[in-house]
Amino acid sequence: MLEALAGAAAKIFAAKAWDTASAYAEIKKPLSEMKLIPRHEKGEVVEREKLREKVKSTIFRENPPGYTIVYGAKGVGKTSIVEQVASDRLAVVRILVGSTDNIKSISELFMRKVTGKKVTLDKEALKGALQTYKTEFKKMPTIIFDVERGSEADAQGSTHKGILQEVRSLAKELHEDCHCVIVVSEANAVLQFGKDERENFIYVDEMSFDDTKEFMKVSGFKLSEEEIKKIYDNIGGNPTSINKLFRMDANLSLDERIEASLAQALQELEAFKLKPILKALKEHPEGVKPGDFKNQEYKGIDLTSEVEVGDAMKKTNAIVYRIDLKHPVYQMLSTRHKTVLKTYEPTIDKKSLNIPEA
Repeated sequence: MLEALAGAAAKIFAAKAWDTASAYAEIKKPLSEMKLIPRHEKGEVVEREKLREKVKSTIFRENPPGYTIVYGAKGVGKTSIVEQVASDRLAVVRILVGSTDNIKSISELFMRKVTGKKVTLDKEALKGALQTYKTEFKKMPTIIFDVERGSEADAQGSTHKGILQEVRSLAKELHEDCHCVIVVSEANAVLQFGKDERENFIYVDEMSFDDTKEFMKVSGFKLSEEEIKKIYDNIGGNPTSINKLFRMDANLSLDERIEASLAQALQELEAFKLKPILKALKEHPEGVKPGDFKNQEYKGIDLTSEVEVGDAMKKTNAIVYRIDLKHPVYQMLSTRHKTVLKTYEPTIDKKSLNIPEA
């Protein structure tokens, strides 16, 4: 009796497999009316007008079509800026992608988000449905893939790389019929990309000084312009880093809070094992091209290879690879790190440095 009931329940709740026609029939109306609601109201965020225009023109361009990877340090507002830009359009779907997802489950997440139904859907059916939508409505829908960071071990390991590859593969399939945006949580996760000419990159940097002042106002922090400048010059314009200052012990002075934040940045520099890169950035804070190292190896790692260097960058979050630039460079990830590097002296183990003969 129990087995029969279980079997009946399984049939009732089994995911329905949809083909292109079925999928399109279901998504047509709800997708055409679907609008993204940002997590923050307009008055709660800083506009960052120049960045908004850059994001808008890159994401929504149709000729040539492509897909966009948005990256930057944690807490700079990557997801927020994408949501704000997309919020005035229809047919926008944001999908939170976890470390255990794959192409099939992401397709199903899309359908559930749009229709509220759990269905089995492969990428061919999803692509066909979006293609039909584009043809009928004469415009492309938008999918924002917000890729979560997994556990600490997972973020460094094969699972995290695997989900990025799954998302990239799906974006490649859909890019002609849909504006695909991939927001990566870790700055150096961008190293999983860069091998496809259809990829467009947007680096979300820290806020400008004027934007930082506006952020202080919006956040309700009552500081003098001199105090704001002290924060900006030492810590920078990362909203999360600024918020952390004001979550510290209320008995600490502003200078003590800044010192505590910089102490953490120093620990991250000390943990970064490729000291020749730090030494080069100390001399050239604007950035250093990988090719400048001319195949030097340090502790068995080719400093010219951003892929090999990338593993070290991911572990400490002190250095970022600026793939979006015409001539990509290694840069310090934040103003905090730049501030600390001014007085930090990287110690290079000469036995671990291999310089090829000219």
